Parts: sequence; C-alpha cells; structure tokens
Amino acid sequence: MSCRVCMGNWLLSWNPENAPWKPPRIGTSCRNGLSRIYGSGYGAAFGKLLQPQALQLEIREDAPGTSYGIRTAPIPGPRLAETGRFILAAKADMAPERLAMELPEKIKVGSSANITDLVRRNLRGIPVIPARTHPEEIPYHAGFTYFGLDPNHEFWRQIQETSALAFHISGDLPGLELEMWVINHEKD
Repeated sequence: MSCRVCMGNWLLSWNPENAPWKPPRIGTSCRNGLSRIYGSGYGAAFGKLLQPQALQLEIREDAPGTSYGIRTAPIPGPRLAETGRFILAAKADMAPERLAMELPEKIKVGSSANITDLVRRNLRGIPVIPARTHPEEIPYHAGFTYFGLDPNHEFWRQIQETSALAFHISGDLPGLELEMWVINHEKD
C-alpha cells in the first residue's frame, strides 16, 4: 500500500465523524484515483488538524494607579465563554509546587464588571484549580504552572455576559508572568 493511501486511511479514521468508515480495497492501478476514493475526506481531516485548538487571550494591565493592579483578558465572542475551557499559565521566581499552592490563594478571578467588588468585599471569586498536567492543546513553556478556571461557579455567567475575565493578585509573587488560554471545545 502506498504512503498516500496509508496517510489517507489514518486521516479519515482520525476524524470522529467518519469513525465507522472502512477503507476501500485498492488495486495497484488506482494510484491516480485517490481523490475519487477518499472524496473530500482529506480536506476535512486536514482542516481539523490545522484548526487551532487553543487561543491565547491578551492580558491587559491597567494603567498604574488606576485600578489597583487589576488585569483584564477580553474574550473574543460570547460563544467561547460558554463552550471553552479556560487555562491560566503562570510562572514566578519560585518552585512550581509553591506557586501551585500560593497563586490560588492570592488571585481573584471574576468578570470585568464585578472584580472591584470582589476585591473590596474580599470574596474568593471563580476558583483557580491547579492542573495535574500540562494541557496538550496549548504550547508548552518551561517553568510554567497551569491552572483551570471553574466554569460552574455562580460568577461565570457574568463572564459570559461581559465577554471579559478580570484578575487581581494580592500580595507579592516575584517575577510573576501570566498567560491566559482558552481551549475551544465547540463542535463545528
């Protein structure tokens, strides 16, 4: 069997919509008719492979002295807030294990509309849960620790309405770097 046929079989079997698909029997004289045999399956499968599974959100730091260290991350579109899995990646000048323990205690996450109220009233906000492993959908960066945001929390609806996350970190985490990612789980 030629390499193209093997690749075609793999791509079509990988696509969940074609799971029960069985490869056709091909004779050696059929090398030029692969597109006829596989149809548009190649394009659909390659489209799935090339479609980004995760999107990095821009974290904006407010102007010094204006919002008391609040950072925001706009979400491009309300559907993403409903269907996406949100991952916070953090790195600081400390052991990753220590960061995994300290950051969830020092960070408050909410919508851009309610973050100042969370800080003022000393409410916890949306839980930030340390991830056991690096999420495979996002690029690996050495030294980063990964956290998931709980979409079942009561404040999540406000994030869906405002299409923006907001963060406030109390205390000092030296050399802190943050990245916000959303993994798109929406079906086409």
